[in-house]
Amino acid sequence: MTTQRAHLDLPDHVRITIDGPDTDTVLAMALSFGTLYDATGPSTPRPIPGEDGRRTWLYAKLPPS
Repeated sequence: MTTQRAHLDLPDHVRITIDGPDTDTVLAMALSFGTLYDATGPSTPRPIPGEDGRRTWLYAKLPPS
């Protein structure tokens, strides 16, 4: 996935950043958002600069209220 900064210019869209201890954990959490919200797939997990663990992110649209 490429960084989709254009999503941040749209109303009701957010970027969700997930930090966790390992790749499997952050991917599982990110994929679970896709079952609840209109969300992109997760980015490739990366090391967290200066910390232990991995980081991924995705973009989602708020559900209609």
